[in-house]
Amino acid sequence: MTVPPHRDALVSRLQQELTTFALVREVSSQDAAKARVLHNWTFVHKPNVHVEVCGTAGQHVGHCDDFVITGRVVQVDIDERVVVTTTGLYRLEQRPASDRAARDRCSIKAELYKVKEMLDEYREDLKTVRRYLSEMMSEDSIPGEGESLRALKHALH
Repeated sequence: MTVPPHRDALVSRLQQELTTFALVREVSSQDAAKARVLHNWTFVHKPNVHVEVCGTAGQHVGHCDDFVITGRVVQVDIDERVVVTTTGLYRLEQRPASDRAARDRCSIKAELYKVKEMLDEYREDLKTVRRYLSEMMSEDSIPGEGESLRALKHALH
């Protein structure tokens, strides 16, 4: 039995997701203090629970170094207002009071909570898939086990 090409792609994607969401860690006050600061930021939602943050980076609102689009957000610390991304930590500063779009949206805390909740739910879904696949693949002999399934089995154990 050969493994269809699309299955290899799905296995590879699952391995990437498991690796990406293993980046979760506690954010200390020291981490938050060292995090890169983002001003005038907003979340960018892409398909498949892919969230990034864009904004201007810099220590002061008037002096921003450059426009930044972060890597994928994997964790949100609501209290510290820090996001952990695949490219590092970012501390989210207040948005300007003149930003009508920001005022019209939910509060920053509510927005952070919404993204955190979405990521937590996705992380739980990944754990469920991992547990299911681990149980399914714990059999010594899996008929038609292809190279991609052996790689996933190795990644899951």
